[in-house]
Amino acid sequence: MTVVRAAALGACALALCACGNSAHKHSTKVVARKSAMGKHASATASYTFSTRPLTDLSVRVEARPAQRVKGGWVVSCNGQGLTRDSADFAGRTPLDIAARFTPQPPETCEFVAVATLARSGRVRVELRGRRSF
Repeated sequence: MTVVRAAALGACALALCACGNSAHKHSTKVVARKSAMGKHASATASYTFSTRPLTDLSVRVEARPAQRVKGGWVVSCNGQGLTRDSADFAGRTPLDIAARFTPQPPETCEFVAVATLARSGRVRVELRGRRSF
């Protein structure tokens, strides 16, 4: 009986993998990266975009050795008006923070994030996004 259950479970897992999201979305890419080393090191990454806006914006913060960090992100856009959003974050690395902001074309936007270590070490800040077409 356990062989039959294992076979059924395997078939279900295979079916779920095959029936996943069939939409051909472009994956999230790293668009900017900065790092810094030292006591209470701070790294700031920025990226400017306009012609093809980014969606699914996020920030990834890593530190060696793993430790607490504090920081924040800002997205500011200038087009038919000025729009801006920002948030602070804090936590133990690695951190993945979603930047809940969707720019509207034909705006020119700048995405900036900063993170500061609680102790000595190396910090890396990555900005990620998905190109929309």
